[in-house]
Amino acid sequence: MDNNRVDVHVYEGKLIGIVEEAVHGDHYVAFRGIPYAKPPIGELRFKDPLPSERWVGDRDASKYGNIAVQVDLLTREIIGDEDCLYLNIYTVDIVKKRPIMVWIHGGAFIWGSGNAAWYGPDYIVQKDVVLVTLNYRLGALGFLNLYDKVVTGNQGLKDVVMALKWIQKNISPFGGDPNNVTIFGESAGGAIVHYLNLSPLSKGLFHKAISQSGVASNPWSLTEWTNKAMSRGFQLAEKLGKVTSDPKVAYEFLKTIDAKKLIKVGQKFLATPLDRLQHVLIFTPTLDYESPNPFFPEHPNTLIQRGVKVPWLLGNNSCEGSFFICSTLFGQISKKALKEIDSDFTKTIIPRALSTMSKIPITVEELRFLYFGNKAVSEETLMNYADFLSDVMFNRGIMEAVDIQMSSDSYTPTYLYKFSYESKTYVGKEILKVTLPGVTHAEDLFFLFYPHVMKEFNLSSLLSNSNDYKMIDCLTQMWTNFAKTGDPTPIITNLTPTKWTPLKSGDMCDYLNIDLVPRMENIHTVSIMDNRIEIHVQEGKLIGIIEKGVYDDYYIAFRGIPYAKPPIGELRFKDPVPAEPWSGKRDASKYGNISVQINNFTHEINGSEDCLYLNVYTTNIKPSKKHAVMVWIHGGAFYQGSGDAIMYGPDYIMQKDVILVTLNYRLGVLGFLNLYDKVATGNQGLKDVIMALQWVQKNISEFGGNPDNVTIFGESAGGAIVHYLTLSPLAKGLFHKAISQSGVATCPWGLIKQSRSMNKGLRLVKILGKTTTDPKVAYEFLKTIDAKKLIETEQKSLLTETENLQYSLICSPTLDHESSNPVFPEDPKTFKHRGVKVPFLLGFTSCEGSFLPCSNWKGHISKEKLRKIDSDFKNAILPETLSTLPITVEELRSLYFGDKAISEETLTNYVDFLSDEFFYRGVSHAEELVYLFYFNMLKDFGMSSPAIDSEDYKMIKCLTQMWTDFAKTGNPTPVTNTWLPVSDSQDGKYNYLNIDTILQMKFFRKGEERWDWEKKKK
Repeated sequence: MDNNRVDVHVYEGKLIGIVEEAVHGDHYVAFRGIPYAKPPIGELRFKDPLPSERWVGDRDASKYGNIAVQVDLLTREIIGDEDCLYLNIYTVDIVKKRPIMVWIHGGAFIWGSGNAAWYGPDYIVQKDVVLVTLNYRLGALGFLNLYDKVVTGNQGLKDVVMALKWIQKNISPFGGDPNNVTIFGESAGGAIVHYLNLSPLSKGLFHKAISQSGVASNPWSLTEWTNKAMSRGFQLAEKLGKVTSDPKVAYEFLKTIDAKKLIKVGQKFLATPLDRLQHVLIFTPTLDYESPNPFFPEHPNTLIQRGVKVPWLLGNNSCEGSFFICSTLFGQISKKALKEIDSDFTKTIIPRALSTMSKIPITVEELRFLYFGNKAVSEETLMNYADFLSDVMFNRGIMEAVDIQMSSDSYTPTYLYKFSYESKTYVGKEILKVTLPGVTHAEDLFFLFYPHVMKEFNLSSLLSNSNDYKMIDCLTQMWTNFAKTGDPTPIITNLTPTKWTPLKSGDMCDYLNIDLVPRMENIHTVSIMDNRIEIHVQEGKLIGIIEKGVYDDYYIAFRGIPYAKPPIGELRFKDPVPAEPWSGKRDASKYGNISVQINNFTHEINGSEDCLYLNVYTTNIKPSKKHAVMVWIHGGAFYQGSGDAIMYGPDYIMQKDVILVTLNYRLGVLGFLNLYDKVATGNQGLKDVIMALQWVQKNISEFGGNPDNVTIFGESAGGAIVHYLTLSPLAKGLFHKAISQSGVATCPWGLIKQSRSMNKGLRLVKILGKTTTDPKVAYEFLKTIDAKKLIETEQKSLLTETENLQYSLICSPTLDHESSNPVFPEDPKTFKHRGVKVPFLLGFTSCEGSFLPCSNWKGHISKEKLRKIDSDFKNAILPETLSTLPITVEELRSLYFGDKAISEETLTNYVDFLSDEFFYRGVSHAEELVYLFYFNMLKDFGMSSPAIDSEDYKMIKCLTQMWTDFAKTGNPTPVTNTWLPVSDSQDGKYNYLNIDTILQMKFFRKGEERWDWEKKKK
């Protein structure tokens, strides 16, 4: 070095570089404005680049060369020059051989340069590499294709190839190693990096590649329709005054136009309003078959499928799409544009992506639903729109490239990342002015390069102890490590504390989440533009499906997810065991088996012992805010039911922005056998539900659910289970609110006494052919019986005549003190008085008891049965009721029937008695479920869902709103506070909401209602 100047001899002549001071006080040598090709002017306009000519004497390399003609991003003026093919080289010194990093700028193929305005070398050059940045032709000058030998397209790509050839020939004198060249770029530059890996023209010119937020498989990176690309050229000629469809005429005319005028017209007047809504790029790479030396000798889609053959690092930022709808460069999207997109969503889908939708397949409606659910496209859903643009413009294409790499026969190390570090104060936020959360498109660049435009914004450089500076240090270290070794984290240091592992062939896809503390994570892929939705839970990969709801909105269903190992073989009658991981992709479009039971309609035995499955429904797996979770626990007297849509379709609840989980648990003897011995301790069905809730805690965030806001709700037996879960220590912390509908732990059927439970088990054994009083013998015998035979015998033969008269349940929860892990470590009678410690919504329908003696489900009560009850009323009362009856049987009968006989004439009286005895006070039992869930079995009865203008529909909307508001906030009427909690009751009155066409707060006084038997004693 001589003072401040550094001499280097290259093939074309002598260059005089300059020593510069970096932003943080270090020094580097800069060689700027080096011509790597002849100026593409005159007859060379629209032609392939030619090598630069030699020069005589010393060439000053202290100043940048011209940049390509373009519209300035900040001033909107036309700047640059057609003579623009220059590159810049930066290094700490020219003595030592160093790896080379060649930066290819982005800018939608119409903006940008390699200059320090945006790409200052200050950070990277301190990491002991040689950095090269370059310009290439942009817009029509670099990418016009008239599909004729006169203008064949892709001149901008061939410019980059020429620059790489120059580097191979000349980089050694700068201290660069021509055998260790890494090309890297962002956005359009990232796509060019990918294209260079596919073209034979660039073979051998580099050895590693980095694509940031842009790949060849992104839909904006190629205009593959010949007519579309060619028409752009003819439109440009017409806008400039020449109407023609002859390529040669258009070429000769366009050659005469001033370069700045050409670019101005091309960028300002060619894009239609629809192009702008779809974010279509006007001039891009194209098929260049007419060239004698084509960049793409085959269709790029074919070349892409062969994969990248050098080590490759690629990835995206956490919220790329916000760049296009709320940034300084693109402006805030207008209400008019949002309204237009809302009315016709195809207007925002870039054509290349739109053209592939029928092959996948997915409809435009399904795609819209995937991001917006059933909401409008508006200012309130800008984050949803940003997510959509992130995926359609960037993420999907990147994941397609990843899939190809992982399945390639000649796999090379490939590293995937997501950049998530969000600075609140750094230059990226100040310059781009993006208002949505997340890391927007191009924001990562401010942590690789020092943008000299900071001075124009009066922004100061970073302090060396700031978090932003640490991220710069970390990111440049990993990028330069990769350039040096092919491994971004060859050794673990304080600066790079996490080992970044490459992708492996197979289904698992690991990536580095780059934040202040980088961490390896599993990719949660969402195959957008596909009605099959893919996510990862801890056990493996699930493929769900988009479904249309009964009112033509959409939701995503993941069905038949195993939450526990199949309880078969030695696991029969045992506590559930967590589900095992699976390999590959698990189809989650169909329901899993239901528990073995008798079908209510056909009276056949259905289901399987392998039944521990759950279903998850959502409208958005990537919401801006995690959704509240509602876990439904079905009823069915502990021996019937499932979480499937035949009874519990999600259609209504899915309109309310919550996650709905439904589940199966073991029923009947398989779920509740208790022999009061360690071999069969009971309550396996309850423990199944607890296992499902543990699964929800572990996995629900992957579906967009908030594990810290889980509401359990159930009806009848399911309502009692909900109540029991609030009391059991096994379920502590697994949920945060509870809803019990028509069933609580204090119902007399909710818990069976030890003697009755054990007797039923031994009686079942006897009916099946084995007489014993030994629990172990009974257990071993019952293990050998076919599950369907076990359930058929239990449900058809186990109840005595008296038990049938009492509507006694075949089985139910029990005290399980013999268990090493009991649901009830104390008698529920003891700890149920301690109350429920989470917000609790509970209630009943107006005439619960009618379900038992006069429904298709249970069958209409016979005259003979009524005579038996009349002759011995005591026999019609559950033992659990009798044992705590505060009045005499005669007084109880008189309370309901007076002096009348129990007969068809007093059936209403009998229903009142059953309502009070079984449920508290009683519309029919379970009738409110029609307003919460869509019964898919309505189709089997030829019935349709309620019309939108009907009273029933209004009740559906009302009930689902209150239930989901409670799940979200703990208050079922958070806006109006119509529904007052019981805790606000005064003067012995108990508040309750009477849910009818008009909601009314009412109250009852303790001791004054019919069911308060304690106060009826004479």
